[in-house]
Amino acid sequence: MRSRLLFLPHSLIHSLAPSRVQQLSLAGRVAASDWRASTVEALASINTATCVVLMVGVPGAGKSTITAAIECCSGQLASLLHTSELSVTRFVFDDLISVPIATRDVDRDVGDGHDESASFKAQRARVYEQVERHVIASVQQGHPHRQLILVDDNMFYRSMRYHYAKLARTHGCAFVQLMVEVDEATAMERDAQRPDVLRVGGACIASMFERLQRPRPELFAWERDSFTIINSDRIQLDARDNDADRTMVLPCNPNERLDALEPVLRAIVSAWLAYTPSTLNDTTIDAIRAADRERTQKSVQHQADIRARRVVSQVMAAVKSSRGSTAAQMRDAARVVAQVKLSALEDLRDTVSSTADSDMMESQMHELLNEFEIELHHRILSTLRSELSLRIGHS
Repeated sequence: MRSRLLFLPHSLIHSLAPSRVQQLSLAGRVAASDWRASTVEALASINTATCVVLMVGVPGAGKSTITAAIECCSGQLASLLHTSELSVTRFVFDDLISVPIATRDVDRDVGDGHDESASFKAQRARVYEQVERHVIASVQQGHPHRQLILVDDNMFYRSMRYHYAKLARTHGCAFVQLMVEVDEATAMERDAQRPDVLRVGGACIASMFERLQRPRPELFAWERDSFTIINSDRIQLDARDNDADRTMVLPCNPNERLDALEPVLRAIVSAWLAYTPSTLNDTTIDAIRAADRERTQKSVQHQADIRARRVVSQVMAAVKSSRGSTAAQMRDAARVVAQVKLSALEDLRDTVSSTADSDMMESQMHELLNEFEIELHHRILSTLRSELSLRIGHS
């Protein structure tokens, strides 16, 4: 079990006895009392002058508030890094994209006739290009100047985040993810307090909660430097939860928040110091990608099987309740439905197997499974109609 990082008020941190709470380094080995000496020693061999921090979370989680606070604490961060040459740059998507928030939809294809959605995707791509140019410039500037780059967006699909992780890896930068957790009710309350032009809407927030792909460092090595910030007093931290190993609790009192940033600043610096350039050869990287792809395929197939069972159950219930249904018809229908289900799952397996980028596949899982469920329902109804002359609902 890895160490737990709590995002608590500064006064409370110092009142706690030495424990996991005080283990603030990336691997939980640097206690608060040893932080300064360990940092000075590590800085002598720092491998990169640039760190990219990616925010993750639904609208109303408080991501922009947190990135603004980190920027305000740049002096404190510079002190932790023992440097006077530190720049903090924020890329806030809401400030850089002109498409009205209410019309944004990343799940629509660019060519599907939705001009605003196409424009939204194009503008997201341009923001990425801005970040890329800034990363390249910061790397070229090099030591001793330090650059912290904060990317502030929802980033709810893993593929969105993977682009930035790959960017950081390509240019030899440290990469950190801050997942900001909030409950749905609090997110909607905060959204309702925004000006109309900045309001996302309850339907969008609810949809994003369903689609949100939280960092999973146990499955994806590039997400290993991920931390979670609980930004709602309605979410209770369970100290027995081993999965919340790097969880930070943001104080509800705004006056305490700047003081409470020290642990998260230390976490960023620890990940920064622990960064080492990849020394893997192409063969090893291909093997890792193949293993990731296999895990993704198994995950898709498992969830598809659950959805398929749900569709089959609904259809068979409809057959049973239809007028004039007989035991023989039920048996025939069960046979046909099982055959269609098996065929559909095999088709899905072929689709997943042909996908070259496992991370992209993971990010598209929600959309892919929705399409699978709709298509399976249609195929079952069509087959029942054509083979058994059974008409159940509308296909």
